[in-house]
Amino acid sequence: MQATDGRSRILYYVPCLEVGGTEKNVHDLAMHLPRDRFDPVVIWSCYWGPLGDSLLRAGVPVHHLPLNQARRLPEVVSGIREIRPDIFHSFSYRRDDNDVRAGAEAAVPSIITSRGDLRFWDPAQTAQPWERYRNAGTGKITVCSEAIAATVREVEGVPDEKIRVIHNGVALPWPGREARGDRETCGIRQELGVGAGAPLVGYVGNYRPEKGHQTLLRAFRMLLEAEPSARLICCGGSKPGWKPVVEALAREQGLDGRVFLLDLQLDVGHVLRGLDLYVQPSDTEGFSNALLEAMAHGVPVVATRAGGNPEAVTDGETGLLVPPGDPEALCAAMLRMLRNREMADRLGRAARQTVRERFQFHHMLSGYAGLYEEELQGTRTLLTSRQAVVKFT
Repeated sequence: MQATDGRSRILYYVPCLEVGGTEKNVHDLAMHLPRDRFDPVVIWSCYWGPLGDSLLRAGVPVHHLPLNQARRLPEVVSGIREIRPDIFHSFSYRRDDNDVRAGAEAAVPSIITSRGDLRFWDPAQTAQPWERYRNAGTGKITVCSEAIAATVREVEGVPDEKIRVIHNGVALPWPGREARGDRETCGIRQELGVGAGAPLVGYVGNYRPEKGHQTLLRAFRMLLEAEPSARLICCGGSKPGWKPVVEALAREQGLDGRVFLLDLQLDVGHVLRGLDLYVQPSDTEGFSNALLEAMAHGVPVVATRAGGNPEAVTDGETGLLVPPGDPEALCAAMLRMLRNREMADRLGRAARQTVRERFQFHHMLSGYAGLYEEELQGTRTLLTSRQAVVKFT
């Protein structure tokens, strides 16, 4: 059942290897699972990206298998059999059951699936036919927030014992690399021509409809009436055709020269170290890595009360929470932070301490490693029981 050197082989599936929250989690798990116990392998189906290059440089095996094409499932099953995983952990966000069907046909001893969103793609919040098979064939379902766990229970009808909540985790920056430490000489301010005295607000999130850029731009336009020297940085990848929509709205709001809509930044810390305030304006959110990274850097945060955000941010203690889709409330919270530096610093320090105590990367890694050990023990016990029955009969 194990790899030839005695380690347990964990096969990860993620559709794309571009930079995103789910993709980064898979990348980081494959990179950092304890190598004395686990042998990680990654498969992908749709788009290559920087995370794939990073995995290959680190020596993690990466294979392309067309799990996005049902007609090619026999090819996928054959590929999984060649890999011979002990556990198949699918982080698929595709709306089909190809992953579990392939894992079952390949006779993988343990299949785990993951959920990373609150079904923003399903306004009716109704279980889909393909989900019945996918859930029936899954041993455990991992979720990154209690909010997603509630959705899996209520919409998909999955029992509690099948759900495992493992919050995302991030690395704390090296001492002295927090945002508040070197803000005045930060490179991002120099690159964009933002003076040390200008309030700088930032948001790291891919340009997608549910990410709330529209709300943020409208709120920032209001904020400029009270703080005309303020500037805003947004950065991230883009759903095809969506960044131009955000850029058009910025022009419509008269924000040229005051808002910087950057593309994906691989070094997010480079941006965070220059900020006075981080804003998470998303309409829906599973559990944001970017929000945690801002907190880890000690940046004061304002976030919407959406999805898993309240599990990371305690209103008034580690940040401020506002209703999603409400630019007036978002503007008021941003102004409150920018005009009360003592409060902002206190909340920023408390946010960093929260990450230190609850949301460091090693917490997430331990959670997944522990789950894998449980699943492996369960399959070993089942195999031993079956062998005993065969011997007895």
